[in-house]
Amino acid sequence: MTISIPIARAYYPARTGLTRILCWLPKDELEKMIDRGDAPDDIIEDFPSGLEIEVSVEALDEYEIKLGFSPELICRAYSYFMDRGSVDKSGLVDGLSLERILKQALTTRSGNDLEENLEQVFSMEKILPKPGMSDGTDPNL
Repeated sequence: MTISIPIARAYYPARTGLTRILCWLPKDELEKMIDRGDAPDDIIEDFPSGLEIEVSVEALDEYEIKLGFSPELICRAYSYFMDRGSVDKSGLVDGLSLERILKQALTTRSGNDLEENLEQVFSMEKILPKPGMSDGTDPNL
């Protein structure tokens, strides 16, 4: 039996619900993060296939991971889109797409808060894209 995994950075809720958001960082993403100084040099040794990490200050600090935005902002943006029905039923969201929209919302000066700015830069008719997925890997390897 094979399972598909995201081939790019992805955000999704933990199985326990929306109270915890997780981030999948595949090997290629980790390598880019190492080059930018956003992850420690030896992380691939510990996580050769990629790293699933909780989007929280504690978890990111523990693994010395920098996502480019605070965990609170990422979680608020994800929750906003989930509440609006703009997330696929799988819960998977392409990380770069979410981060691009979040960046636009933070630079928009028309709204008074993050949610108003997210509303302005993202049409409610759209669904956030899912990340590309692998053809499938054997989970026993």
